Amino acid sequence: MTSTTTDATAAKTATARPTDVDLTSLKPVWDALLAARAEEARAAQVAKNMRAIIEDWLGDNEYGTLDGRRVVSYKSSERIILSEKLVRERHPDVARECEDIIPIRSFRVLTP
Repeated sequence: MTSTTTDATAAKTATARPTDVDLTSLKPVWDALLAARAEEARAAQVAKNMRAIIEDWLGDNEYGTLDGRRVVSYKSSERIILSEKLVRERHPDVARECEDIIPIRSFRVLTP
């Protein structure tokens, strides 16, 4: 290693497998991520529950008001969608012709 190699770079390259990076020095960051995800999940559930109550209260009405001011709308609409499954069944050649492969990179937490 050259003298310009940082400790972080050295930690990344000195692993058992080339795809593994030791995150020990980032343990506080990891713990904060897990805590934030737990809070996010809890907050998402609360928001889902509160929304369901408001939607139920609105019934078939389109707007909800507080102090005479509209604060929420709840409208029905139609959307045109393309059924990939149907296109593949009826026009497999067209479906293959329109396929595109794009690179993606997924971040997944592997422990709870």
